[in-house]
Amino acid sequence: MAGTVRKRSWINRKGEIKTAWVADYFDQHRKRHTRQSSTKRNADAWLTRIKVDVASGIHAPDTDSITVKDAAERCLSRRETQLLERGTLQVYRGYVAHILPRLGHVKLSRLTAPIAEAFADALARSLTWHRARMVLPALKMLLKNAHRRELVGQNVALPVRIGADERRQRPLHRWR
Repeated sequence: MAGTVRKRSWINRKGEIKTAWVADYFDQHRKRHTRQSSTKRNADAWLTRIKVDVASGIHAPDTDSITVKDAAERCLSRRETQLLERGTLQVYRGYVAHILPRLGHVKLSRLTAPIAEAFADALARSLTWHRARMVLPALKMLLKNAHRRELVGQNVALPVRIGADERRQRPLHRWR
């Protein structure tokens, strides 16, 4: 994959000369993409990360990416076609209702492991331990579905875990 960083200059409406750095590359499907940055260092760093993702086959460009909300809708519609019980679908919708307020606006290509970790931490703080342990796999399920459809390069939530419930752990007493 070849990628380049070049300087771009233009004159705006006020007559001022503006400068930016443009990084362009071809993805694994030989489609060209560009991104503009204010500094050459940022453009080079971004292009280096993209080259690694393209070489490993996990790159999903922002322009082709959908949001977590759209991925959830596609995943739920897939579950409906699998003829799941109505109650099961309602449970899935309930889990998705906890995901969408926090991550619904995020594009799948922008979703990272630290964002997923922060989401899991927020779940653990705001929900009961059991509910949080059920919502996180729902996020993993919809990302797995998006990965199967090649909408995302990898499931970034896969290694994320919600640990044991420390609130319920009590010291063991020995009886004599």
